[in-house]
Amino acid sequence: MAFMATTSGSSSERESDLKEPGYLGKLLPDFAPTYPESLQHVLNDVQEKILPGVTHWQSPNFFAYFPANNSIASFLGEMLSAALNIVGFSWITSPAATELETIVLDWLAKALLLPHHFFSTAIKFLHLWVQVGTTSSTAVDPLPALAKVTRTNNIWFHVDAAYAGSACICPEYRHFIDGVEEVDSFNMNAHKWFLTNFDCSLLWVKYP
Repeated sequence: MAFMATTSGSSSERESDLKEPGYLGKLLPDFAPTYPESLQHVLNDVQEKILPGVTHWQSPNFFAYFPANNSIASFLGEMLSAALNIVGFSWITSPAATELETIVLDWLAKALLLPHHFFSTAIKFLHLWVQVGTTSSTAVDPLPALAKVTRTNNIWFHVDAAYAGSACICPEYRHFIDGVEEVDSFNMNAHKWFLTNFDCSLLWVKYP
C-alpha cells in the first residue's frame, strides 16, 4: 500500500513525461538482466518508467474509449482464480473449469442470439496441431516436413511448444523449432520453465 500511495497524482502529470511512442524501449535494456535485482529497484523502475506510460482505465476521471470496466464481482473472481491456480487446458486436468467455461460461453451466446456455429457443439475448422516437447514425453514433431503437407493442402499449421518451447531460448536447443518460419501460429507457456505465475501463455500468429 505504501508503494501505491506514492504513485498518486493526476494522469496528465504522469503522461506529460511521455515524449513519443517507443519511449519505454529507450529506458529499458536491450536484454533481460543477467543477475537479480532488489525488489526496491524493481518497484522504482515501475514507478519511474512504467507508471508514466500507464493509462488508468479504471479511474472515474477517465472518459476516453469507454468507462471503467471493472467491478467488485470481477476482481473477487480474479482472486479466486489466482488462488486456485487451475490448469484448465483439457477436461481431465480440471473438469469443473472446462465445463464452467463452456457453459458460460454458451449462456452468453444464447443471450446474444448468436448462430449455432458459435456454440460449443459447433464443428471446428481444419488445422494441424503439432508439438515441440509434449507434456507427457517431450516428443518433438518434424516441423519442416509437416509444413510441406499444410502448404499443399491449405491447412492452418499450429505449433504447440507449451512445455518445452522455453528451452529453445538456449542456442543448443534452438534447432528443435527449425522450420517455425513456416507455421501460422506458435505458442509456449511462460508459466512452466520460466517460473512465471500461472497463467501466462504466449501466442504468436503470422501476420495475414
